[in-house]
Amino acid sequence: MDDMEQARLVRWALAMAIDRDLAVETVYANLALPYYVGMFHPTDPNWQDKWEVPYDPVKAEEFLDRAGYPRGAGGVRFEMPIYSFTNNPEWGEAADVVAGFWDRVGVKTSILKVNYSIVRPNLVSRSITIPGTQSCRSDIWLPWDWPRGEEETSLTRGGFGCYVESPFVLDIFRRVSVEPDLQKRIELNNQLADYLYHQMLKAGFVIIPSRQVYNPNSIAEWNMRRSPQNEYNSFELLVPAR
Repeated sequence: MDDMEQARLVRWALAMAIDRDLAVETVYANLALPYYVGMFHPTDPNWQDKWEVPYDPVKAEEFLDRAGYPRGAGGVRFEMPIYSFTNNPEWGEAADVVAGFWDRVGVKTSILKVNYSIVRPNLVSRSITIPGTQSCRSDIWLPWDWPRGEEETSLTRGGFGCYVESPFVLDIFRRVSVEPDLQKRIELNNQLADYLYHQMLKAGFVIIPSRQVYNPNSIAEWNMRRSPQNEYNSFELLVPAR
């Protein structure tokens, strides 16, 4: 196989080695949700089950074998670092959990706990070669027909990039941005979901809901609309307690 297919098999193996349901139950007390394909939330009505990534450590090991990484001394296939940013405890916690799953399939994973500002220059210059746990703007919930993934393209050159720079993502982003028909925008983003699923460029881990609280002695009810920015909104729907 060529090196692109080899890399795809490794990415898929790493994605299938993660038991998202177990993590949701034991680490996040069932307050999180499994996340499979970056940019696309499985809670959206347009989500299709074909994009779910199964937990299958046996197949993950098979893919690693096919990619040319058999278990060696001590059962280790290869060693790989992963970034865990100390300024965001949620990202760091995710890195700890993911590393444990990867160790089980023979990928010895060391966690680099550093401040995000140390890594950001490599994201801006597109020179980063180490994976990390992070959420990008495209991972925030967006209506299915909205353009997404600009941080994974050359559009943000000179600014932040989210580990990946893909011409395919750029093409879909541009086409969705100018398409006036709602259904056609959805179909284009379905193609993007198919692409990201096949290539597994942004393997998802979990979705952690935005935690927003208010005083029930002051507010009786506040049914906020779903927001792509996870912010307080819909103040006209606020019902005072008195």
